[in-house]
Amino acid sequence: MSLEGLTRNLALVEELGPNERLAELVALADRPLPTIFSVLSEAGANIRFSSVSREATGLYLHLFFLETSDLTVPLGDLEQRVRGLEGVVDVKLVEPKPLPADTLLFPLQSSHMRLVVFPLREIHAIWDTYEELMAQGFAIVSYNAGKKVGKDIAMWLKVKYKLEPKDMIIALEQYMRAFGMGVPEFKEVDLDTGRAVILLKDSFESAKRRKPRPSCNFIKGLFAGFLSELVGREITVTETRCVSIGDEYCEFKARVLF
Repeated sequence: MSLEGLTRNLALVEELGPNERLAELVALADRPLPTIFSVLSEAGANIRFSSVSREATGLYLHLFFLETSDLTVPLGDLEQRVRGLEGVVDVKLVEPKPLPADTLLFPLQSSHMRLVVFPLREIHAIWDTYEELMAQGFAIVSYNAGKKVGKDIAMWLKVKYKLEPKDMIIALEQYMRAFGMGVPEFKEVDLDTGRAVILLKDSFESAKRRKPRPSCNFIKGLFAGFLSELVGREITVTETRCVSIGDEYCEFKARVLF
């Protein structure tokens, strides 16, 4: 087995079998503690998900989702065992019910940015509702919203990371992939003329949708705003291929507007 094709699980909501039970354990410590894994394993806990992150305070946050149907000790005892480990500052252990979901940590953050996560089906429901209410007007609204987002991303990359234009394009590819928007690839880019051809796989706008016309209006605007900020000229983008109309991937072409 290889890493190819694997997905990143955020473990916001877990799926359980009919006889399975879920516990969520959060431990704050002064360093990463591999001994927590040993304690959990010895108690019969099946680790479904784990992560360790360094907080702004310098302490380390350990998060575990545990399947506990084979646990050999009460949950309270397990919590005390973890609490007794050297380096542990605080511990919380809960059984999230009725939904097996992360209930201890809020809000979601990435690099000090607050995140709001929507399942794809809910995003599509919002998109479809706006389309029904606004018809073709929503495509314009979505494009302009994406354009503002694209400019904001470009400014953020410039200011925070001090990137050169070519590196900013690579950074945008990484950004969109990291945040689940899709997997873009800038195939042809000429920063002098403002022309570009961009391929996009797994677009969140077109995935599992069927439309009579290309539907990635937000991402189309995002590319336009990003490139406009990058080259210092107004860029317009058209979508020439789209998964929602049956194409294998989405394709965008950028050019200078005037």
